[in-house]
Amino acid sequence: MYKDMTLTEFLEAVSSEKAEPGGGGVAAFVAALGASLSRMVINLTVSKKEYEDVKAELNSINESLCDLSSQYLNDITKDDMAFKDFLDCLSLPKSNEEEKALRSEKMQSALKNAAKVPFELGKKAYDTMGFIEKVIEKGNKQVITDGMISAMLIRCAVLSAFLNVKINLKSIKDKDFVNDLKEKIEYMEKDIIEREKNILNVNF
Repeated sequence: MYKDMTLTEFLEAVSSEKAEPGGGGVAAFVAALGASLSRMVINLTVSKKEYEDVKAELNSINESLCDLSSQYLNDITKDDMAFKDFLDCLSLPKSNEEEKALRSEKMQSALKNAAKVPFELGKKAYDTMGFIEKVIEKGNKQVITDGMISAMLIRCAVLSAFLNVKINLKSIKDKDFVNDLKEKIEYMEKDIIEREKNILNVNF
């Protein structure tokens, strides 16, 4: 749905009072931009004779980033649906104890999914940074700053996606589930920030 919109239409959708696409969808779009910008660096590299020795490796990375860009656009809708599923649970009946228990169970399940979806997005963006580091290392030095901006976008996507996870974790009662995601998020957040710093310190 969203991937077929014009940029103007997407921005209008984001700015509306509907609340979707929200922060998670925007994080997915930012990740798609980051992956696509690194693809530009690759495409401006593999056509140059002086980079012939890295052409095969970069072409392989390009295919992976192309697939990731498409996934990220689909993730906008996936995040949207997870939010809507939770909203649907809020409207479930609660006139007796049985209905209240069922409503609570479904809400917890929806909350877990609403946490899993942005977590998977953030993890995927985190893994994407490895491709971008290779592009910056081996790509055309004339467009190295574009690769650096790509890394900045991916770092933003990771941290943004994980914010959406954290807000949902606050309402989830399964402590093992909560602690597991918190631990994984903490590691990836610290690591992605440090890797971005290293990239931005590259001389050009």
